[in-house]
Amino acid sequence: MFRQSKNITLKELSKETGLSEGMISESENGKNKPSPNLMLALRKLYNMDINWLLTGEGEMLLRARQSMDSSNFQLVPVIGAAACGSSGRVMDEDIEGYKAFEISFIRKFKNPALTRAQGESMLPVIADKDLLLCDRDVNKRMRPDPKRMYLVNHPDGEEAAIKVKKLSFSGRTLTLIPLNPAFPPDAIDVTDKSILDIVLGEIVWIGRELKKDP
Repeated sequence: MFRQSKNITLKELSKETGLSEGMISESENGKNKPSPNLMLALRKLYNMDINWLLTGEGEMLLRARQSMDSSNFQLVPVIGAAACGSSGRVMDEDIEGYKAFEISFIRKFKNPALTRAQGESMLPVIADKDLLLCDRDVNKRMRPDPKRMYLVNHPDGEEAAIKVKKLSFSGRTLTLIPLNPAFPPDAIDVTDKSILDIVLGEIVWIGRELKKDP
């Protein structure tokens, strides 16, 4: 639809963006979601709305006042869900979309990723459906700060569940501590387990989408 409106061939768009015709074609046909590189290129070249590229909602092109220099931004993937009182999982291949962050902010973190909170165990700080930015820096995961919150890979039945909790170590026991007193703490025996397999990252930013008036 976009190429037709601009009278641009697939070959021309491939040359302008520096991306393969196959990648662009699969995005256009709905076989794959647009890659971060494609979205940033279309934003920079044609002032396209990234939200429209991902969802088809809203206007295809941004208004002039909404234009931004895409070189100052980095797209961060939103992957899966993290439990705050209910089951949740985070998987790198389960990308539901992207959010743009200024590079001056996001460059402080190692391999950052976003996930969505599920449940109420971390109220009043984290609410259900909040966006959580996770810093997956190995050094922070090796030495968790008891004052911070973390994504934790917790064995839960037959499948591992990803949870958001504060952490406390005592010997070989890792205690997961909720903020909401209605939820009990939980303990993990970390004997013969790698801390990096359990602590997936530190929560460094919380975002909340405001509800629109009916």
